Amino acid sequence: MVNRFSVLVIVGVCLCLFSAGCTTSPDATVTPGDNEMTVLLDCAIANVSSGLSQLQESNAENAKELSQTGITGVAANTLLQEKLTGTSPYVISSLAIDPEGIVTAAAPAHYEIIAGMDLGYQSEVQYANEVKEPVLSGIFMLEEGFPGISLSYPIFSDTGAYLGYTDLTFRPEIFLRQYFRPITKETGYEFMVLQTDGTILYETNEEEVGKNTFTDPLYQSTEIQILAEKVVAESSGRGVYTFWDTDWKKEVSRELYWSTVTFDGTEWRVAIIRDINTSLSPTPLPTPRSDTVLDEDILRVESFVEDAAAFAQQNGRDVALAAFNDPEGDFIDGELYIFAYDMNGTTLAHPYQPGIIGENRTAVVDGNGLEIIKCCRDLAARGGGYLYFTFPNPSDSYRDELKLAAIRPVDDTWYVGSGIYIPEMNVALNQTAIDTLIGRVKEAQAFALTTSSYGDNTEIFVAMNEKFGDDANYVFAYDMNGTCLNLPFQPEMTGTDRLNFTDAYGVRAVELEIDAAKRGGGYVYVVYENPDTGMEELKFCYVAPVMDMYFVGSGVYAGAVG
Repeated sequence: MVNRFSVLVIVGVCLCLFSAGCTTSPDATVTPGDNEMTVLLDCAIANVSSGLSQLQESNAENAKELSQTGITGVAANTLLQEKLTGTSPYVISSLAIDPEGIVTAAAPAHYEIIAGMDLGYQSEVQYANEVKEPVLSGIFMLEEGFPGISLSYPIFSDTGAYLGYTDLTFRPEIFLRQYFRPITKETGYEFMVLQTDGTILYETNEEEVGKNTFTDPLYQSTEIQILAEKVVAESSGRGVYTFWDTDWKKEVSRELYWSTVTFDGTEWRVAIIRDINTSLSPTPLPTPRSDTVLDEDILRVESFVEDAAAFAQQNGRDVALAAFNDPEGDFIDGELYIFAYDMNGTTLAHPYQPGIIGENRTAVVDGNGLEIIKCCRDLAARGGGYLYFTFPNPSDSYRDELKLAAIRPVDDTWYVGSGIYIPEMNVALNQTAIDTLIGRVKEAQAFALTTSSYGDNTEIFVAMNEKFGDDANYVFAYDMNGTCLNLPFQPEMTGTDRLNFTDAYGVRAVELEIDAAKRGGGYVYVVYENPDTGMEELKFCYVAPVMDMYFVGSGVYAGAVG
């Protein structure tokens, strides 16, 4: 088959030691060198290929079943949903498409409205129907409403007639994150996925997702352009270039090696990268706080942000941003500093990360997957408030720590924020726990979308928790106005308005969960009682909408507060 796409993946030097399925001993000594780097590349290729193979195996089984039931109607929709439930929680949707490009079935249920739609105009659909073979597409705008990738498999009847194909679709940055984020947490090294047209599919610094390495101003140095062309053209090699470090605080020299993996007609370049020069002068660092968070610390943050918003309103954007971006200026107070963004997600101010100024960071997520910039934007649009996320702490060697941030709009075009780090509050969640959490919520969502055998919502929620939740892993539900529909260990809350619920640190979690549900699903941190321990603990929640009526969610408790 023709190799239609090439992809560059930049990975951490210690990749093999932290990746599932690698045969290298976890006690092996890691030293720089060509042989060691080659071993790590082999491990990376095996892990990513294995993940894609598991998805394609599900597609193959699904195609076999659809060849018997047909690719239209309730039976086809049910088979697609069952496939989704049994695969990765990071897969978003599945379609069945006939040889003319008409959608004949779709899952989950809220995508069934596109059944009957003609997608024959899309080159990716045309190609899959033309080759009648398994295909891993490049990124394109899916009819489901997001830029994603389709992994497809052909469907043939018992007599060999081509009936169309079935697929699994995913956002590449979210799907690949499950393989790369755990390694980044352990090693600090970055990952990048680059398509041959220059579009970045994944980057550890996710503000780079969607940029084009051949056209975006961020990458216009001669050495980066030459290296990018070389990686696209050659199946393996080595390169050195200069770019911002992981924390965007200074430029450093970097070295990479790359090789090639092929999957269903798509070539991916897999490379390892390491810093080889970090001797440039650092930016001055803020003073760390020496004690635990108290009420007066929270009030201090709020006052600091209010003062910054008032300063910006009185002096104008240009004067304010110059003050906010000065690491030795008036808007540095111990560990407190001001960051600022416009409502489109572009960074306007950050005194300790000059490399991100002017960059659109809408796609940025924290170490556990929470959409930081989208959450801050939605909070600012409501007038401001508090939220948690993890972020590199400049006063603690840029370690990723939990941050309690206050957000305030300056006007309807931009906002300011600041926060305090809470390193004593545990956020050490492993990927398995997060995967299980997403899977539990998506199963509950699918159950709510498809069930018709229960008399009312109460019976649905009871059955939902019997099937998918227990004890601290319970499934909760709220409508889009904040009314509690189900809270298993606090049944007295059912039917009450909890829109203004505020946790011990001032975070109005239900409002944040509504925001996440309206974005199609997402994460929220909250301090809440763990029914297993009776203690207030940091809880990492995932919520998913049930059409536009209500949302379901669940969480993982990370440990007692303080």
